[in-house]
Amino acid sequence: MVDSDPLAKDLFGDKYQKVNKSWDDLKIASANRKEKLEGLYLFIDLFSLILFLISKPIFFKIIIAINQALQYYALADEAEQFIKEKEPLVISEDVGQDEETVQILLKKHQALEDDLNSYEYNINSLRNQAKVIFF
Repeated sequence: MVDSDPLAKDLFGDKYQKVNKSWDDLKIASANRKEKLEGLYLFIDLFSLILFLISKPIFFKIIIAINQALQYYALADEAEQFIKEKEPLVISEDVGQDEETVQILLKKHQALEDDLNSYEYNINSLRNQAKVIFF
């Protein structure tokens, strides 16, 4: 009505525009509030689910199993890196050409044996964890 009537536009134009702007602002604020409330409802639902799960004894068993699996995979990654690091020394076909290189290779071989013997406990521990977790 105000847009089509020049007299009304002169009398009420500014107020009409202010009311329209306020109405638009109110609609935006209302939509934002609705979005926040929906997010809050989702949070409350998730929190309720967590509280429900925590109240069940199986929840702690699952958490412990997940923790054990994560530890196992961390140790397995470490063991894999150790093996990859030592692999070139194990597959080397170098036997030396003279007494000096043979002595150097013998020292490397002894160091490799020492490393493998010291890492044996970690491998056995990893094997035992795998038996507990996966079998």
